Amino acid sequence: MEDIIKKISQYNLFNYLLPGVIYSIMVEYSSSNFSFIQDDIIITLFVCYFLGLLISRFASLVVKPLVELIGLIKFKSYPEYLAAEKVDPKLDTLSEQNNIYRNMLAMVLFYALTIGYEFIWKKYTWVYEYGNWVLLGLLALAFFFAYKKQTSFITERIDKAMKS
Repeated sequence: MEDIIKKISQYNLFNYLLPGVIYSIMVEYSSSNFSFIQDDIIITLFVCYFLGLLISRFASLVVKPLVELIGLIKFKSYPEYLAAEKVDPKLDTLSEQNNIYRNMLAMVLFYALTIGYEFIWKKYTWVYEYGNWVLLGLLALAFFFAYKKQTSFITERIDKAMKS
């Protein structure tokens, strides 16, 4: 267990585990019928980490594009970020903190979606019957698009490295 804890980076703690734990606590202590907190602390940590990972993907794939589309925040391109990162080493830390804020915003929105889903689930029986399939499909889509986005980041970095 100590080896696992040592290998978890600060980024993973603050961007995955923290939002997952806070989200789980919010759900646990609300009037929700859902519960993610288990009797076994190790299982709970893994569940919370997974939930935080989902929240992070929601932040990356939904919240960031939505905020950008609305025009509330302006972003620089990934190649510009990579070039600036070489000049300003603190940019990596600032970007990590920025992701924490984005993930916390996404966590609140994810919580609101959970409450909305539960409301619909109670009101319409077909949602209760088919909701697991819908959630499974949404999970598959989320991880597909996250995989696609991460692959494009890797490809951009390789292209930039090959040009240098």
